[in-house]
Amino acid sequence: MSQLISDTIKKAIDRALQLNLPFAAFAMPGSSDIQFMASQPVDGSNAIDMSDPSVSAFVITMFAAKADSAVGIRNQYSASDVIALPDSMKPFDSSMKFTRRQSTPYHHYIANIHEAQSNLRYSLKKVVMSRRISTEIDGSAVALAEAYFNELPDTFRALYFTQETGLWLTATPERLLSYDSTSSTFSTMALAGTRYAASLDEPWDEKNTLEHNVVVRHINNVFLTFGLDTRISAPTHIPFGNIHHLCHSITAEGRTDPLPLVDCLNPTPAVAGYPVNRALGLISRFEPHERNCYSGWLGLKRGGDLDLYVNLRCAMLEQTGPRLSINIICGGGIMRESDPRSEWIEAGEKATPLWNAVKSIAGSDTSGLSLSGYHVTTIPGF
Repeated sequence: MSQLISDTIKKAIDRALQLNLPFAAFAMPGSSDIQFMASQPVDGSNAIDMSDPSVSAFVITMFAAKADSAVGIRNQYSASDVIALPDSMKPFDSSMKFTRRQSTPYHHYIANIHEAQSNLRYSLKKVVMSRRISTEIDGSAVALAEAYFNELPDTFRALYFTQETGLWLTATPERLLSYDSTSSTFSTMALAGTRYAASLDEPWDEKNTLEHNVVVRHINNVFLTFGLDTRISAPTHIPFGNIHHLCHSITAEGRTDPLPLVDCLNPTPAVAGYPVNRALGLISRFEPHERNCYSGWLGLKRGGDLDLYVNLRCAMLEQTGPRLSINIICGGGIMRESDPRSEWIEAGEKATPLWNAVKSIAGSDTSGLSLSGYHVTTIPGF
């Protein structure tokens, strides 16, 4: 494994975690350049004005939250600045309290899918249900981030902490929206539909095709509502570990405020369902855990420009001395045609690269949930 995160940034992350100082260490898709920024909370808050063109920051929202609720990490401190902070500096309050979660039991997940499917009707096509995979090991958040970042170089990768979110790790393949204020151009992607890489030469099945087309139509309709001239690319495949997703790139031009557009795109049918508002009702009824940052968005605000990603393939972490608690959340789109057992496996496949990174730094540590015996992608008991 190559060293992606410099020793200076590693030391800065350790110091930031000691101080509960908001920070982000991140890399753009296809880049091996790990960037770092940190800033102090103001009156215990990291709230940020997304509409202010003078503000640049690493920005985050929770699931289904609006842009005006975003929190941000401004580029107040470099890695060297954080390392140089005095030993006498008192830690900031960490208002997000991490509690150890349990992995979603297989039979609970299957029962929840059956309940959700019984509520799918002609006007409610799809709902996205997630499961949780939790464990605790001896290891560091920085080591886990480096192992995970190395495995998925074509994703937007980030390790970040704020008082509002706690500590999170992500490597997401899905762009929510990029906006270039100079040229008034927008770009996004429809990313839905999942299958194994070995089946790439075969046609996509009806369930995945329908699931994907719902997302394409939704995004196109949102762009058209804002009067944008939309262009949809030919379909392609986006790899993620052992699986591939069906993808269309979508671009548009026109003059409109990007923040209402972000709010209309978020959450997309790929992470909520369709129609979105009705799917959110089913999620609140049948999903037994809080998503927090999972399937919200994160990324960069550079003045008036935006580069935002859907917060997928992620986990909430807590570092307590040498112990690292890990809560991975992963999910998939449920339709009436879905096979619940296959959906369990598909969700686990999305978590497998992060699970492999956990195993790579855990060594022989099998406390908590046994890393050698816990089934991520297979069906327990089968």
